[in-house]
Amino acid sequence: DLLTRVMLQRLDLALRHQRVERDTQAGCTHHLVDSRRHSHGQPHAAILRARRHQNPATLTDRFVALSKMALGHGTNYEHARQQHIKQDMVDAGAIEAVVAGLRAHIQLAKVQEKGFAALCNLVSGDDTGMDARAQRMAAAGSIELAVAVLKAHTMSVDIQERAFGALCDMSHGDDEFAEERSHRMAKAVRQSVASQ
Repeated sequence: DLLTRVMLQRLDLALRHQRVERDTQAGCTHHLVDSRRHSHGQPHAAILRARRHQNPATLTDRFVALSKMALGHGTNYEHARQQHIKQDMVDAGAIEAVVAGLRAHIQLAKVQEKGFAALCNLVSGDDTGMDARAQRMAAAGSIELAVAVLKAHTMSVDIQERAFGALCDMSHGDDEFAEERSHRMAKAVRQSVASQ
């Protein structure tokens, strides 16, 4: 829809700006990656690759943008099409990009809150790809990261809710890796408790 196209165009402009900065400033270690185009020629997904030196405020804004793209806008969008867009975002590396940004700023509450919200929105759904997205989220290190964030932000209800939500998303599924994910969660929690 129009709002999605405008948002994607803004992210594409940010991509160009970041590339110019990277090319002109030696040692710059952050950039946007992968601007994928739909068969109709419109930007299909603009995915942020977050690196350690990404500006936290900018990173938070882009997490919010990813969440909105993953969810869709309004009540008139086509559900099947939106699931396709979400899957394309994941295939382009959205989950790994968000996890990288979260790891880089684990003590910053707003980054964690918006980043875990983005992860949950990217993984959730009722389509056949949800289990694979949950596994990809786990493979990116989200289980251990979520447990660490729960421990680091014990006083933030919003972060607790979103990190627990991410764990719940990864615990569901009937795929061949579901049991392994559950074991990893139990192990991460035991290790976190033991280190207190």
